[in-house]
Amino acid sequence: MITSNSTAFAKSFEAVQKQIEQKLKNVVRGFAYKVTYEAIQHTPLGNSEQYFKMYERRQTLLGLNPEEGFARGSWQANQSGQFTIQSIYGVSSGSEAYSVVKTSLGNITLGETIYIGNRGPYIKLLEANHSPQTDNLGIMKPTQAAVMASYAIDIQKLYQGG
Repeated sequence: MITSNSTAFAKSFEAVQKQIEQKLKNVVRGFAYKVTYEAIQHTPLGNSEQYFKMYERRQTLLGLNPEEGFARGSWQANQSGQFTIQSIYGVSSGSEAYSVVKTSLGNITLGETIYIGNRGPYIKLLEANHSPQTDNLGIMKPTQAAVMASYAIDIQKLYQGG
């Protein structure tokens, strides 16, 4: 006669299922972090001293502070796809925006889409190389290249780290 304890098996299976779900969430979250980080890194910081007149004009036209960093600080990620104007300025604007992204994706649900975007009013101009800091590559092309270069390695690490 063969016997089994189905209650113990079910509890063991549930524990494994929760562990796998946590690992998959880490993969999804980590991948979204990587994409956001690369987008921030490939977005020009600007220079409010060198281009002071342009920053004054931007303030007059758009109501934005005459400081660099707005474009970097405007990157966001969420599961709704709804982005607001995010006014983060300064040299550390990218790291501040990245921290906000990490907080907003802290409680993700598997199966939902994660949206990464930037509502800065001139982000499309930066993508179209209207800044010498984009090296005629825009933002998305180098971002995608960096993400794809680390994709296989990072996915494995993210899963194992979960």
